[in-house]
Amino acid sequence: MGMDNFIGVAHKLHYEYNFPNNFLKHDMLRALLQVLLLKAERAKENKSIDNVKTHWLNTFSAFKNILQKEYSKTRNSRNYASKLFISYKLLNDIVKKLTGKTVKAFIDDFVTIEIKRYLVSTSLSIKEISYQTGFEEPANMIKFFKRNTQKTPLQFRMGL
Repeated sequence: MGMDNFIGVAHKLHYEYNFPNNFLKHDMLRALLQVLLLKAERAKENKSIDNVKTHWLNTFSAFKNILQKEYSKTRNSRNYASKLFISYKLLNDIVKKLTGKTVKAFIDDFVTIEIKRYLVSTSLSIKEISYQTGFEEPANMIKFFKRNTQKTPLQFRMGL
């Protein structure tokens, strides 16, 4: 509708310009031109909002890709922001807007899901899983997992 409206105003402007009656012609042309410019400004604003959303989706996707590759090396939110060449605040705003979670919460959820995946789909020991998922000490992974799931990894693996 927006573009049809814009084109409709442009047609009216053209019609008025070619209209043979000169009475108030300049005022009509000025008013129609003003409406045309306002509609162009509105269209530009809508387009820039779409571009921001697209940019945010692209940034979020890049963040998830880096997270998948590097979560076992770092869970530090600021490291991910710097790898994306953006501020931590912007990354946090993007992740919050798109997921409702902070970057830290998103990373913690991701790591928790990866631990669950290892627990369910492999026969690796808790110790091996903790190293695979970036924990230097199995006790830290167990605490992390329990804090996020209210279960120990062993309880989760056994279906308790």
